[in-house]
Amino acid sequence: MITKINILSQIIKNENETTELFYGLLSYKPFRVALINLFTGSSENSEFVTWDDIYLQKHLQINSDKFIPDLSILNHNISILAEIKTDPRTKLTDNQPKTYMDWLANKNKSKH
Repeated sequence: MITKINILSQIIKNENETTELFYGLLSYKPFRVALINLFTGSSENSEFVTWDDIYLQKHLQINSDKFIPDLSILNHNISILAEIKTDPRTKLTDNQPKTYMDWLANKNKSKH
C-alpha cells in the first residue's frame, strides 16, 4: 500500500481490513448507491439492494469450482462480485476472473 497518499494507511493495513471497511460502508445507503452505480453504470438497481444482500467472503460454486469473492452484492436484480486488491504486486489468481465470469454468466442465464 502506498502510504504517502493514503490517509487511512495507519488504520487499514491490508486487503482484509480494506474489504471490511467497504463492507461496513455499504450499510450506508448513499455509499451503497454510489458503489452500485460505479459497478453497473446505473443507480436504478440500488433501490432493490438491502443490507441482507451484501456478503463478506461468501462461498460460491459453479459446477465443481468453489470460490470466495471478497465482497458480493447478490439478489434477484443484481450480481456483483468484487476481489479487493490494495497492493499493485498482488494479482488475481489465474482461476478468479474465469470462475467469476462463468458464475455471473450462469446466474444471468437462470434469470431468463
